[in-house]
Amino acid sequence: MVDDRFRYVRIRGQISGFKRAASGHVYLALKDDKAVIDWVMCNGNGGRLPFQPEDGIEVVLSGKLTTYPGHSKYLVVIDNMYLDRAERADGPVRQPHGQAARRGPV
Repeated sequence: MVDDRFRYVRIRGQISGFKRAASGHVYLALKDDKAVIDWVMCNGNGGRLPFQPEDGIEVVLSGKLTTYPGHSKYLVVIDNMYLDRAERADGPVRQPHGQAARRGPV
């Protein structure tokens, strides 16, 4: 099963379909010129981001690949989200847990 082979992934792409639910969960798709995959960030984590996610910005996301119950669809549960180097302003970008994000190549 794919879950066992690709447990933790890190992907760079453009946010599309960003939505913050009343529950606090954050839903989005991450896309590039060849593919799209859905992502979810559980309530609580979305409020600790050092920037406001929005459609069109380039980010690097990491998380656990899983299946969506009741559907034959994969999604990734987000552990970390940070701006891609091209989107970063001067100064350190902070990850949700207060650790400085890596500034080198991803």
